[in-house]
Amino acid sequence: MLVEAVDVNPYENEQLLNMPDGILRPGGFELTKRLVRHAKLMSDARILDIGCGLGSSAAFLARVGFDVVGIDKSRSLIGQGRKRFPKLCLIESSAEKMPFEDDSFDAALIECSLSMMDVDVVLKNIMRILRPHGQLLMSDVFFRTEDEFRFLLRRHGFELVLFEDKTIVFEEFVAQLIMSTGSLDTLFDCGQWMEIKKAKPRYCLAVARKRIG
Repeated sequence: MLVEAVDVNPYENEQLLNMPDGILRPGGFELTKRLVRHAKLMSDARILDIGCGLGSSAAFLARVGFDVVGIDKSRSLIGQGRKRFPKLCLIESSAEKMPFEDDSFDAALIECSLSMMDVDVVLKNIMRILRPHGQLLMSDVFFRTEDEFRFLLRRHGFELVLFEDKTIVFEEFVAQLIMSTGSLDTLFDCGQWMEIKKAKPRYCLAVARKRIG
């Protein structure tokens, strides 16, 4: 079960853009660092940050030394990100139609956004742009069991190598969002939030490797 996407991009909301460091997701850089540490990427690895928003994670990874490209379909967020991080390569593009050649990246990072995309199309595209043994690094809300999630990834050619339940981090983020903005209206309308609550969402951290052969 996925939350139905809306025409208005909630991540363009000015209240959310004022969150610390422009980080609009549970866990912030701590979960990003956890993903990268587990992936054990080479210091010069090329990483694609999918749904990068303002580019905060991409900038963080670039400072560490990785070769990073960020994409987001929001022209507004990409424009603001380029002003914040003028040396960063940020491209306006949807994850469903990524403008990259096959085998272009060592890793793809997708944080708190896959659940709002066409999952099958995006996973197929990620598989295409990853080099042999490339890795998918993700954190997101999910409504599946771990076995169902593993099967989904395997169906698209990935082998799940890390899966951690970080629901407590999601709950903390929701509480922080309410304290910062006064409500959850910045991300969800009332109907969406009721649907999410009934589904009892969890939040996962996952690393999957592109299978060869």
